Amino acid sequence: MEKKAGEGAHFNKYYSIRITDVAGLLPFVKKEERELAGEIKEDARVKEELTKFTSILKRHYHQSIIYIGEEKRFGKHLERFLVDHNGFMEIMIEPPLIMNIESIHRATAEKFLVALKKTFYEIIKHDNVVKRTFIEGIVVEEGNKYPLTIEKWEKMHTIAIRKTVVYTLVAIFIALTFSIFSESFEIIAGRFFGYKGEVIKVAMALVIAFAFGPIKHMTDEFVAKHMKYL
Repeated sequence: MEKKAGEGAHFNKYYSIRITDVAGLLPFVKKEERELAGEIKEDARVKEELTKFTSILKRHYHQSIIYIGEEKRFGKHLERFLVDHNGFMEIMIEPPLIMNIESIHRATAEKFLVALKKTFYEIIKHDNVVKRTFIEGIVVEEGNKYPLTIEKWEKMHTIAIRKTVVYTLVAIFIALTFSIFSESFEIIAGRFFGYKGEVIKVAMALVIAFAFGPIKHMTDEFVAKHMKYL
């Protein structure tokens, strides 16, 4: 039996709701604590607020929302929920808090959005223009331009380490080069050309400035190639 045109195509699409709480309006935003006791207490508070949030959300959504676990890596705390068996919700609870909800059906995503807005109006305490703008600005989009995964943070973490290594190696190279050649160059330039120390230092600085780009590029390629051994 032949399939109709477009049949099954909807399985290749998905719909997402993405929220970034820059203002820290949601009560389950995790506050930074320096001491272990404070961090444990804050974790418990966040869990309690998330339980309240999902309880109210279920009441407005009238469908199942099941907690499926958490991830804690690279200083980030990600909470995951299964939504109505065909979608999921992820919450990165550190500020700025990020929520990502995805579903394979637009109708489900739209229904969830209505329930989510009702829940936010209920749990965000202060009633002002910031609250209303934040809630009414949430929409359903086709696909997800900014997927939220712990792996993304892992890649960012690796890139940050790589940049640190690159700039450290370049700085060491420049320092050694300046230390080794500046004194010799100063003696030669002073004896044969009559240049004074300050002029020579400026010339050396200009040479280093022009050489910085190529040196950084070569170092970056070397570090990228051998990153797995660092």
